[in-house]
Amino acid sequence: MAPDLAESTERLSPAELREAWPLLLPEDRLEAFRSLDQAVSDDFFLSLSARNEAGLLMILPEGERRLWMRLLAPDDAADVIQNVPQEEREGLLALLDDVARHEVRGLLAYAEDDAGGLMNPRFARVRPDMTTDEAIIYLRRQVSDRAGSFHYAYVTDQDQKLAGVISFRELLGARPDQHVNEIMRTSLITVPESMDQEEVSRLFSRHHLVEYFDMIRGIVREGQKRGEFRAEMSDKIAANCFFGALDEMVTSWVLSEHDYRLAGAADAVVDVILAGMESHPGRR
Repeated sequence: MAPDLAESTERLSPAELREAWPLLLPEDRLEAFRSLDQAVSDDFFLSLSARNEAGLLMILPEGERRLWMRLLAPDDAADVIQNVPQEEREGLLALLDDVARHEVRGLLAYAEDDAGGLMNPRFARVRPDMTTDEAIIYLRRQVSDRAGSFHYAYVTDQDQKLAGVISFRELLGARPDQHVNEIMRTSLITVPESMDQEEVSRLFSRHHLVEYFDMIRGIVREGQKRGEFRAEMSDKIAANCFFGALDEMVTSWVLSEHDYRLAGAADAVVDVILAGMESHPGRR
């Protein structure tokens, strides 16, 4: 920078410096930025565009970068990191605390996949190598950008091949440092495009019945372990009775005039299954 311009930057207000910023060389920007009072330097930094923030961070010593990176909100930090060379991104991410780093990684992954046209409005997706914390941030951004609700996400690899499925409940219940590919379900039912529609329906009906039976049997076994259900009872028979009773109630309701609430009937079935038919003294 010419001497007269260098001298003039020392007298610029933050607003004037912001206006002159595009005309300054990197080393002059650094000098002018450091000349600002601490009381206004934070606001000045945050008022810059993500591109200019990234440029300033790249010329700051590494020790100073941490301070300014941690001043940024996660969304803004993600924008800044997108404006630095690929080889510099991990270094900036390492300056964040663990919580912010996971959130920013999730935001960066979403931005990258969205820009690559990988998002589909009909379903949610996550990457297998994400931690559960990163996947939650990634999914939160997907859901906020589209209508409807999602309970499961497809796990797809770099070639967009289906690797597994994971529920939101499973993500929320996992440890933050677990990876998606550690807890996703990989036992999947797939069908060829040429399969007849009726055969597809029969295939998935059979699968879902098995899934429901297994879920009920798992609940019964857990109750037996806790001493809440009789240990000698067959979990398979209990599941058949429970599912059969519910299936009959639904069938009757469908064939009736719908003159009663199905949810109330379900509660009554659960009460009969769990409490039995015997009268218990003192039972309400």
